[in-house]
Amino acid sequence: MSEPIWNKFLTERDKAVFATSGYGARGGFGKRPALLIIDVNYAFCDERPVPILESIKRWRNSCGEDAWVAMPYLKALIDKAHAKGVPVIYTTGVRREDNWDSGSWNWKNSRSDEDRSSRPATNVDGNDIVAEIAPAPQD
Repeated sequence: MSEPIWNKFLTERDKAVFATSGYGARGGFGKRPALLIIDVNYAFCDERPVPILESIKRWRNSCGEDAWVAMPYLKALIDKAHAKGVPVIYTTGVRREDNWDSGSWNWKNSRSDEDRSSRPATNVDGNDIVAEIAPAPQD
């Protein structure tokens, strides 16, 4: 088995600490694994593959076209989870109209007022999960 990619960043002391403390064993899937699909929504992906610097003009949190490169891989992973009976759980954001519940998003992004004042020029809710990987009835 090959060495984890992050091992090349560990010092000899780090490696000794892991070995001596007993950490570093494979965790496996446990008895009840689940697949978490976190925030793969239009606000993070845009509605189509668009270069990121263009996409963030409309959706400030967008990953641009890179999100769409990942989409077929996510779909394959979700399909495999369904085939194996592994639960698939999706997360996305939901905000109050007055944006009171935005927490630290208010102060860590200079464009957070856009959440209250305007919506991107689209009929799509940014918090909707991207249709290509949308939850199935069992999710």
